[in-house]
Amino acid sequence: MNIPIISIIVPVYNAEKYLPKCIDSVLSQTFHDFELLLIDDGSQDNSGIICDEYVQKDFRISVFHKKNGGVSSARNVGLDNARGEWITFLDADDFIFPDALENICNDLGFTKNDLFLYGSVRLLENDKTLSMGKILDGIYANYITCIQHYAICGYVFCREIINKQNLRFIEGLAYSEDRIFIYQYVVNCKSVAVRKKQIYVYRKNLESACYSKDVLKKATHQFKAAANISQLLRQNSFLDYRHVLLKERRHMINMGFYGVVEQSFTKSDIIELIAIFKKFIGNDYSGVIFMYFLISNYLLQKRRKLINRNILLNWRKAIR
Repeated sequence: MNIPIISIIVPVYNAEKYLPKCIDSVLSQTFHDFELLLIDDGSQDNSGIICDEYVQKDFRISVFHKKNGGVSSARNVGLDNARGEWITFLDADDFIFPDALENICNDLGFTKNDLFLYGSVRLLENDKTLSMGKILDGIYANYITCIQHYAICGYVFCREIINKQNLRFIEGLAYSEDRIFIYQYVVNCKSVAVRKKQIYVYRKNLESACYSKDVLKKATHQFKAAANISQLLRQNSFLDYRHVLLKERRHMINMGFYGVVEQSFTKSDIIELIAIFKKFIGNDYSGVIFMYFLISNYLLQKRRKLINRNILLNWRKAIR
């Protein structure tokens, strides 16, 4: 069997509403030398059945059914089984434009780079689209400065680099797993090609893990991600790379505390939040102190004086 040029990995979990649109967008591509890997991550709806039906329709599709383990676990199954020279990821509630793979493979044939990044659009409720950030064409040797966004959509990775470096997504991590994988990958790149051509359509799905209202759960995953960034810092000495990682770790810590700005936490909630922080980050209270002032300024600006006094009082008691 011929090795396909590109592998598209789709993690699938309870996505029956959007999955046919996602798969059809791949099958309708103007470029045909690809394989589509559907990873059914223990779906409770009809997603697994839909995957099996599509396997019967096209030989380029493979389906893998597994026990639920999260999106990182599903993507890793895809990486373990992908045969393409290049790999890209597509979420089951998103889709790609008909010429997406043709644009990618044209670039693969004319430029020699280790990573490709393309433009994406966000699908709005009225079916109109909005560009996700400004991406400018260019070839970058300073790989760390070229990263335009940290969602995995629109990136095309070299399978040889992934396998050589044994790169995988961190399983059990629900937030920032994309960022960490990208950071692990780009340090192995000699050059990166950025293309403003839009190939990917991102659908804002309020039922996804990214929009969970469980603030403590979000904080746990953000602090865990920050701890993994600390590991990357210990492993690399390149100054530009370290500078970006330090900023990234600060951002993840701040995002872990950000829920306090949106919700009126009790003293016990704050104590639990700080305990989670200490578990993954240690006794560095700089993040706590930073958020203390951020919350104060935010609430003062909103003129929520009563809530402001209560939250600050709880923070003082919890930090002591």
